[in-house]
Amino acid sequence: MSGKDLNTKNLATLKAAAVKMYQHSGDQVTRIGFDPKLPEFFPLWAKAFGVDILSKDGLTPHLNDPRAVAALTYAKSLIDAQGGFNAFMAFRNTWDFFGSGNQVAKDQIGAWPMEQWYYNVLASSSPQVHIAAIPFRNHIGNVINFTSGSAWSIPKGAKNPAAACKWMKAMTSVSTWMAAATNRAKLRADKHQPYTGIFTGNAVADQQIFAKTYKPINKYFDSAIHTVLAVEKYSFAIPSSPASAEFQDAWMNAVNRVLQGQQTPKQALDQAQKEAVKAINSAKK
Repeated sequence: MSGKDLNTKNLATLKAAAVKMYQHSGDQVTRIGFDPKLPEFFPLWAKAFGVDILSKDGLTPHLNDPRAVAALTYAKSLIDAQGGFNAFMAFRNTWDFFGSGNQVAKDQIGAWPMEQWYYNVLASSSPQVHIAAIPFRNHIGNVINFTSGSAWSIPKGAKNPAAACKWMKAMTSVSTWMAAATNRAKLRADKHQPYTGIFTGNAVADQQIFAKTYKPINKYFDSAIHTVLAVEKYSFAIPSSPASAEFQDAWMNAVNRVLQGQQTPKQALDQAQKEAVKAINSAKK
């Protein structure tokens, strides 16, 4: 299967590739062809279909936008075409995700969108695997990259917010990240394990880290790491909101209801939209 077959711009071709790579024995799935990674990556699919599920100011949800409904409908159809949700998940839950018998090493998966940290897992547990990375593309063929992570905040009424800001700045500076990367590289070398670098959320730091601390592993991992670095500039994230946790619960629960057959994508996202609007309006008071 080539990267062209897995281009997420071409929905019909992608589904055909998923079905071709999919394997089963009776009603039991034995290999997933393409895993859309729901519910976690619903924001990525919505973005690919042309909509951000939350406005930049974090105040206006777009969960039941027709494009978001179409995105969820399509992503779920990939699962339906590969045994259906129950069989699909029953098989996926058997994976030795962090071990040497992981789904890549055992040829239990064709392709799926995944966070970049998993390359470190594979390099440690099964460095012999032959992998390839390709960018995720939207409906017009442009590269998109979904980012997420944790953030620090200073509680209202904190005794020394200036010191907290200074500490945050120091901890996320390029020099601090370089020190962390250098230490990580040494620790990995001491254990005779491959070092796949550190991705920080700071583009300048990432460029320096991989220029100064990364050493080639093999053509498969080297190419994958290069791809991750190349797509950083196309990244998007869900904006912060007065009700970020409630907003995430709304869309995650909606996607799960769809996957479990409780609601159609439109019904679930209509409900999620109402829940998100109510939570944000309440948090603004």
